[in-house]
Order: sequence, then C-alpha cells, then structure tokens
Amino acid sequence: MKDLIVNISSGKQKVRRSNHFINAEDRKTLTPLAQKVLLYFFTVVDRSKPEDMVTFDIKDLYGIKKLNRSHYVNVDKACRLLSESSLKFTTGEPGKHFKGKYIPIFSEVNIDGCMVSFEFNQKFSKLLTPSDNYTDYMFQNINEMRSTFSMRVYELLKQGVGRYKTREFTVVELKKLLAIDGKPTYNRFAMLKNRVLDVACREITEKSDLNATWEISKKVKRTVVAVKFHMELKDQTLELDTVRQDITSNVSFESQAEIEEEPKTTQASINFGGSNLNATIVPPQNDFDDKVEKLRLRLEEIGVSKATIAVAVKKYRTLPTWKIWPEVNAVRMAVKDGNKFPNKHTLRKFILGEE
Repeated sequence: MKDLIVNISSGKQKVRRSNHFINAEDRKTLTPLAQKVLLYFFTVVDRSKPEDMVTFDIKDLYGIKKLNRSHYVNVDKACRLLSESSLKFTTGEPGKHFKGKYIPIFSEVNIDGCMVSFEFNQKFSKLLTPSDNYTDYMFQNINEMRSTFSMRVYELLKQGVGRYKTREFTVVELKKLLAIDGKPTYNRFAMLKNRVLDVACREITEKSDLNATWEISKKVKRTVVAVKFHMELKDQTLELDTVRQDITSNVSFESQAEIEEEPKTTQASINFGGSNLNATIVPPQNDFDDKVEKLRLRLEEIGVSKATIAVAVKKYRTLPTWKIWPEVNAVRMAVKDGNKFPNKHTLRKFILGEE
C-alpha cells in the first residue's frame, strides 16, 4: 500500500499564507499529515468569506476515489492535533517588558464521513485574507515531504526567495518557530543538525522548487548560537516572476512606489571604424543624480553609517549598473516583515565588498 502521507493529491492548488502566520511560533509540533491538512486548508479556503465553515472531501486531500479505514484513522488523528493547536505571538524577552498572546487556530473541527470541516478562529480572519505581506507556493512543493520541520523551514525560506539569497536564525529563534524549544532532545546541537537541519535541507532540495543548504553562522566559544540557510529557485526563470509578484503584491510595503528600481540602462552595439563596439547607455545625468540622492536617503533611513554611505555613493557613480538596489530593497522588506536578516550590517558588508 502506498504511503498515506505521500499519497495526498497532485498538489496543483496554491497555498497562500500571511507572513505573520508563518513567523508566529507554533505551540505544538504537528505530525506531517496534520501539517499537510493545515496547508491544504489554505488552498480551499474562500478568502471572500473567512468567517464561514470551510469543508473539503478527504478523497480530494488524498487524490483518490476510494478511502480505507487507515485514511480515516490518520485524518482523525491529524484533525485532533489541529483542534488543540495554537499560535504564540510574543514581544521582548521573559521579564518585566515581556508580552505574549496564545490563540487557538481553529474554533471548531468536524468530521462527517469523508467530509472534513474547519471553522477558523475569527481572531485570525485578517490573516486568512492577506492582500499583501503574504507568501504563496504550489501545494505540490511540500506534497512529498515526510518531515514537519521540512515544511516549516520551506515556508520560512520561501518568504525570502526573490528578495535575498540567505536567511539567518538564532538557534533559540529557530527552535521556537519549530515548536521544539521545550524539548530536551534538541538541547544538543548535534540532534538539531541531524533531525532538523540536514533533513529539512535534503527534503527541500529533493522534493520542492528550491535548493537549500545551511551552515553555522555564529558560535560563542564552542556553542553554536546561529545558523544561516542558503536558498535559490531551481528554475531561475521563475525567480523573475517571483520577484515581480513580490514587488506588486506580496510585500508589506504600503505602496508599490516604495520598491526602488535600478536606473534603466541599455546595451547597444555601435559601429566605429568598421568594428562593432558594445556600449552601455546610462540614464540622463539629472535622472541619475536623483537616483544617487535617493540611494543616500534610503541608506540613511536604514541606519548605514555616513562613511559607508560615502563608499556606496562613490561606487554607484562609478558604476551605475552596480546591483545595490536589490540589496537595499531586501533590507527594507526584511524590516517591514519583522525579519532580522538581511539588515544594515549585511548591507554594509555588501557595500564594502566583505562578503
């Protein structure tokens, strides 16, 4: 009999999740099937009526026409887990200024024969209908993953595709996002490496549209305190579409105008003395001066030092095609989304050529 977890529909549906939802800390580690049921829910929810009960057929979930007892047993267990699940939103460290909120995901979960119904907690209604600041992907990208950690890490990395090439987490932060911060098993980094990081990157690379690797990014003495993921789309032609989609709708900026563009340059072939010479035509000087000034302002807003800004401006004037704007936009989007990386420090390294 085929593996029940892998035998879930063809995955042609698109999952859309608010980035606030993705970045919230899970209170309970879900089984792989429970995680897939949750994500499948986000492919069928009617976003125009988030307050309604959403119902789907278990047969559609599995992509088959006839169910056996094992299907029902596994879905029942997954639904029980989901009914007990909640998300944790916190600010600050434990102490006087600590704030925490724990909210159940669903207010009701029903199973009637082969039909499963979910009623979302209405406190999440805005997260169900994100018009901006969301991440979407095809369900098939997580369809064959066996590890819940792989699915969660995939979503966290997918948020940054088209905006930045790496994403860094402290070990404490990552454990909270994966709901394993209270499990002694993962106190040893070797266990986190073997059961979470290696497995997630392997499954993401083998079974999704991303290539993913990880590395230790920071140690305090001999203790690993931060890790960095590297991610890229396997089909680079799709990355342009992802970037365009992020610019027009998926980011949390209040208007599209906040995305800064590089100055438009044109490649031309000029015949000179019987020889063809390739040339780059740059924008009119007035327009370019405006872009230089805007770059200076954006770097100041981010908090880059005056000395580094001077280096950036000089580089930009010398080479108008320098790819500084994607880096600046990535930092601004990370700030808007509440992500720690990339930041002004990684931007400084890029400007000074220290990467």
